[in-house]
Amino acid sequence: MTCRDSAGIDAASAQIARPWPRRWAQTVNFLFTGLLSLLFAVGLWRAGPSHWGALLIGVWAVGLLGAGAFRTDPVSGYPVGTPDQLQHPTRVGALHDLFSLIGFLALAVACFVFAAPQPPPSSARTTINSRSSRETPRQEKPR
Repeated sequence: MTCRDSAGIDAASAQIARPWPRRWAQTVNFLFTGLLSLLFAVGLWRAGPSHWGALLIGVWAVGLLGAGAFRTDPVSGYPVGTPDQLQHPTRVGALHDLFSLIGFLALAVACFVFAAPQPPPSSARTTINSRSSRETPRQEKPR
């Protein structure tokens, strides 16, 4: 037999679902993952096949950093007792949603950019062109 509150959630689940004191964990997750993604974007820019893809990964990273800097509004019954829809979202919650939306859109577009066929890197293209344009030495025919 379990003890249930008016929302239909048992007491043990309510203890697990509380946002405090581990609320900082998701913020650190967003910030750390955003920083690592930003470093990945810099590496892709320097060595990767597509500058557009690197730029989009950079936008994804900024989206993660923004989502970590601005906390979301409590909605959909989390934490326990909050309404499904907010009457008036806060500016901080709206910024969290905006950064998240832009970041996820950039990540989706980056997947398509990286999946598209890429031309060979410029150094390989130069090597191919210089080899193909090289004159072959003419051999003289014996007399």
